[in-house]
Amino acid sequence: MAMAFLGDVVVVLVVALAVQAEAQQSYVNNKQLNCEQSPNTTLGFVCNAAPSCNAYLTFRSTPTYNTPVTIAYLLSANNISDITPLPADSLLIVPIPCSCSSIFYQHNTSYTLKFPDETYFHVANNTYQSLSTCQALMAQNLYHLRPKMTLAVPLRCACPTPSQTAAGFTSLLTYLLRQGEDATSIAAKFAAAGADVQPNPHPLLLHSTPLWLFRRRSSHKSSNPLPTEEAPPLPPLSDMSQGIRSAMETLSLYKLEELEIATNSFAESNRIAGSSVYRGWFNGDEAVVKVIKEDVSGEINTLGRINHSRIIRLSGFCLHQGTTYLVYEYAHNGSLKDWLHKPRLDWKQQLQIAYDVADALNYLHNFTNPPYIHKNLTTSNILLDSNMRYMAPEYIETGLLTPKLDVFAFGVIMLELLSGKEAAADKLHETIGGVLSGDNVRDKLQGFMDPNLDYPLELAYSMAQLARSCVAHNVDVRPPISEVLLALSALLSSSTDWEDTSLTFTD
Repeated sequence: MAMAFLGDVVVVLVVALAVQAEAQQSYVNNKQLNCEQSPNTTLGFVCNAAPSCNAYLTFRSTPTYNTPVTIAYLLSANNISDITPLPADSLLIVPIPCSCSSIFYQHNTSYTLKFPDETYFHVANNTYQSLSTCQALMAQNLYHLRPKMTLAVPLRCACPTPSQTAAGFTSLLTYLLRQGEDATSIAAKFAAAGADVQPNPHPLLLHSTPLWLFRRRSSHKSSNPLPTEEAPPLPPLSDMSQGIRSAMETLSLYKLEELEIATNSFAESNRIAGSSVYRGWFNGDEAVVKVIKEDVSGEINTLGRINHSRIIRLSGFCLHQGTTYLVYEYAHNGSLKDWLHKPRLDWKQQLQIAYDVADALNYLHNFTNPPYIHKNLTTSNILLDSNMRYMAPEYIETGLLTPKLDVFAFGVIMLELLSGKEAAADKLHETIGGVLSGDNVRDKLQGFMDPNLDYPLELAYSMAQLARSCVAHNVDVRPPISEVLLALSALLSSSTDWEDTSLTFTD
């Protein structure tokens, strides 16, 4: 491994047991420091293995991002809410989902520009510490930068190849080399974490920065445990479904008594209206418990393996006398339906929610194996977190259905966002075609739009066109969710500093 310079990125193989390894992804070197050059190596690591996986990023604390929760939000990492300040320049390891986008691996996040002098170079190399490049940002954000613009930020990551997996490697970690670091010093730093890299013959000083490891929080903590009796013995593995066996490897297994304590014996006051979901508290952390009177082992296995920042994560479950209890994170702002008819969501929030929904569906359709079809996407099961960001619904199923079913449902949701009306009562998917065709399109669109919403007419027209294509009667005409996601990303970037200008419409 050659001598590395500040700004280079190397992939460290994180393994279950310490074994000999070699770096499998090529160096980016310093080409990413010249934004005018666009070699492929500046766009990311080539997809040469699984389409998606769990990966890790490293990030050093700064005066602006000096707590786990602020760093996690910057990187769109899951389930990290620790607000404890970190020592300056602490090195953190952050778990993230990694997936193929086009021919490169990346983890998607977003960043809103705060200052007039921020550039693609600054965002990539300063804010994100070279986890992205100015070339990659420019490739996905074709706009002149201005304050309050939201950028799509692709962060570099990678997945193990089949040969690496066979050799015992489980994950890849993207690590930013500093001046004077090489594989030997990195190996020493990561040895305690079960990582190994190819040794380098050049002796260099080991950096003394402490190493921090992020782990996703479990609702079932070992500290301050709930009062429990000895857990009942589990049934033999031969009697358990494959889904349950797989889920037990990653999820917390609760006893019914623990759930009763958390939900106050499933008190009616804790029930979320119109559902079989109850709010509960586990060691001070708020969660929800969904009661299902049937075998949902397939759902448990599915949700236990899904890892995306916009999809509510299943944290645990309980099986008791034929009833299944699923424990999820809590979405503090309820469902999108609760907010749809209140004049509290502005244009940018609505567009951000639409983008997040598309991002989650794109993950389910294209980066899970096998692909998952939601089949029941409505505003009532789109849940919003405390930042009014989208978190996908808790009910995810698989079946022999086309992903275009979800695309149709998502188109209906976009129409509800635009109009402020309920889809079922107003048959929005049937009326949008007439709104966008014929004469007086401007007037008809303004009549269709939510009168309580302040919006840029040109962008609303573009979003309405996108929604119309999603609800097309012909399945083949509907775009794949990946194209919808790209279109929404462009609309989101254009929604900053908009002004209502004259517009000529074409069918």
